[in-house]
Amino acid sequence: MENTDKRPIKILFYTFTPRAFRATLIGHLYEICEKYPTILLAEKLDETTEALLHDKTIFPNLERIIPVRQFTGKKRNLLVENWQFCKEAKRVIKTHKPNIVISGCDYCSLFDLYLFRFARKIGAFTLAIQPSLG
Repeated sequence: MENTDKRPIKILFYTFTPRAFRATLIGHLYEICEKYPTILLAEKLDETTEALLHDKTIFPNLERIIPVRQFTGKKRNLLVENWQFCKEAKRVIKTHKPNIVISGCDYCSLFDLYLFRFARKIGAFTLAIQPSLG
């Protein structure tokens, strides 16, 4: 992807489910954080994974972790959840203006759908990585 403006490429990375993140996606995040400033949108993760993410020698360009809790949060009314996820995705995209948005899915969860919709509206490249649950 060519970066036509002068600002550095910024990545927005969503963990998807905690199991998928620990099994596969954390490896992709590691590679990305070696080179690019990255914001992580995270589900509730175990203490070991949290500690790894805060280690700047492993994830040197991980700028921030923003909680999402689509899969690990308290269950609410579906309409309320829908509205909250839409609002959160819009806010995150508007605030951080990423060039690239990455997630483990582009069709099976509300937050991912909204995240990709608002990313495309600002011209960001969207990428869904099919995680392995190995």
